[in-house]
Amino acid sequence: MITIAQYPNMKLYWYDDDRTVLVGQAEPGWEWEYAHKAMKSLNDTISVWSQTKPIYVILYFAPNAYHFPKAGSALQHMRQILDEDPSEEILTVFVAEGNMVGNIIRLASRMYRIADNQSKFRYVTTFERALDVIKEHKLGDV
Repeated sequence: MITIAQYPNMKLYWYDDDRTVLVGQAEPGWEWEYAHKAMKSLNDTISVWSQTKPIYVILYFAPNAYHFPKAGSALQHMRQILDEDPSEEILTVFVAEGNMVGNIIRLASRMYRIADNQSKFRYVTTFERALDVIKEHKLGDV
């Protein structure tokens, strides 16, 4: 793991030494302000590294990060984050358990059609499944 940026209750890091899987991780107590800053750092990193290799992204809400911050509409913030999504990454996998965060992400995925297999977005409930989805994508199995 190679850390790129840290914010209160959020971090951005490379999962692998080859720097092809970028992880944005939210821990309990995370806030929208820092989520947007982390996404900017993530997008800037993708813009630089995608010029040399394909980049996959995992947006991971840790199992105990099951509440959205109180400030603002969760759907509105999710939409803003999706709108800021860079086109250079190959695939983004959202990871959240079947809790409030997971339910909102699933709702947003239906509303904004991010769960479509033709889309570059996927939704799963475990980090291990996210890694499997990326592996399958690399092999062309999706």
